[in-house]
Amino acid sequence: MKILVALGGSKSVWDDFAYASYLLNNRSFDVGAANDVGGKYQGKLTLWCSLHPEKVGPWQNQRRRRGQNEDYIFITHKGGVGNNFGNARIDKIITDRFKGSSGLFLAQNGVQLGYSHIICCGMPMSSSGAHYFNSEPWAEADQYRRGWLVACKDQEMRTKIRSMSGWSASVFGRPNKTWLQ
Repeated sequence: MKILVALGGSKSVWDDFAYASYLLNNRSFDVGAANDVGGKYQGKLTLWCSLHPEKVGPWQNQRRRRGQNEDYIFITHKGGVGNNFGNARIDKIITDRFKGSSGLFLAQNGVQLGYSHIICCGMPMSSSGAHYFNSEPWAEADQYRRGWLVACKDQEMRTKIRSMSGWSASVFGRPNKTWLQ
């Protein structure tokens, strides 16, 4: 069993992450991040994805300045491999199949990289679900829901992904002990 805990940008991300860690009950897991939360996460990061490669350089610099690991794989959907978009390191370019937010892009790439279980934290896809870095509602959340619904129709995505909170949990389901066996 290969598990990825995928961190999104909602204000629920750290509570979701704490509960996911509890559910995993000392099992080994990797951590992936979408967008700027990768610059904030204090632990070892394995995978980092964004649909905003033009913003990645400063996020990567945050990790570098704190001495955090830089041996993660960074994936985006456009540009070129190497130093692009303001010295951001881009390792892979992969098509965004579902157009459902950077968080879903992270989950999609987790599936493509062979993770059997992906737990989405901080990705409720609710307009009332403000980002962790401000209290403003995320008005654009609803426009990305269609992509999540399309992804849920994909057999592999539906069986490998669960969400800790919000609307996305009602679509993919929440992780539980049975799913984690």
